Amino acid sequence: MSFLTSIFKSARPPSAPASTQFRASPVSMMPAASQTSTRRELVRVVLRDTLVKHGIPTAWITGEPFVMTRRNSEPGMHLRLRVHHWDTRLLTHGVAFQNALLQRIGLFDPLAMNWFMGISWQFALNDESGCPAMPPPTIWTAPADAAPVPPAATAPAPAPVVVPAPVPAPAPAPALKVPRGMEVSTLDPETADDLAELNRLFMTGDAEFAQRGAADAHVPSGGFAATEPARL
Repeated sequence: MSFLTSIFKSARPPSAPASTQFRASPVSMMPAASQTSTRRELVRVVLRDTLVKHGIPTAWITGEPFVMTRRNSEPGMHLRLRVHHWDTRLLTHGVAFQNALLQRIGLFDPLAMNWFMGISWQFALNDESGCPAMPPPTIWTAPADAAPVPPAATAPAPAPVVVPAPVPAPAPAPALKVPRGMEVSTLDPETADDLAELNRLFMTGDAEFAQRGAADAHVPSGGFAATEPARL
């Protein structure tokens, strides 16, 4: 309780004496039945104001104040903070937020040190998929400036390498005799087919002409066959 007392004392205005602060609490002047409900509502309002003041969404943290019996059989109030949203900044600044909440309760009721018994935290996350897993045990005894060692992860299996089958090169097209003044690249498929048929006809005609020329070589220019002496 000494920790709460020091927090509540720091929340009192320095200009007002302590005795005046203790006697000026409006909650302490209420009947015992009304004090419990009033203190419960006070804690809820202070929690919401503290969240708004520091820019924390009110849906991230909710409070459950409940009554507990103190050693002297007097009723006291305990606050359970329920964290519904995962954010590492809440853990980093949790102590500072708790102190700010206690100081604000002391500002609303300077006698809060007599009935407020403490704060507890509970994680009630709606989605735990974003929470990291436990690190290796050595991280807790490692130096503070050492980089944390992430948990071991299984490396994914490499994807199989697919080698494409070789594609056979196309057979070279037969050479065509292209008339002068024409380029092969300018011929369309239909014209190229006609040109191939024309070359075939030329080759057939050249072969027939060569055979006819060989036969005419044995005939005299007059058109008669050469005479031979008669055999007796």
